[in-house]
Amino acid sequence: MDNIFNHVFAQPIFLAALGGFVLNMMNLYQDQQRPKNQRTEKDVLYWVMFSFWPLAGGMLAFVYLLDGSTLRPILSFTVGITAPTTLQAMLQVTLDNNGVVEGDDVED
Repeated sequence: MDNIFNHVFAQPIFLAALGGFVLNMMNLYQDQQRPKNQRTEKDVLYWVMFSFWPLAGGMLAFVYLLDGSTLRPILSFTVGITAPTTLQAMLQVTLDNNGVVEGDDVED
């Protein structure tokens, strides 16, 4: 049986999720450097989002792979670490168009 990390999908998805986790750890470290009264409250929503971003990074890498993209290891990691801004940009474009997507695929 092949090593799971040699699988064409598993390695990029894992590295993208790792990138999302590293982003969370960097944010957590920066928050700990602030004075206690200025730190982010670590409530349930905080930990839900902490768990969400690595998953979102992995899911975004999966979507890239399904689309036929080739993700080298550093690109996979970058996809995960930039997942929040990528998803925010995609959402903003959708909201700016009021949910209407323009392009060649849209029929009149």
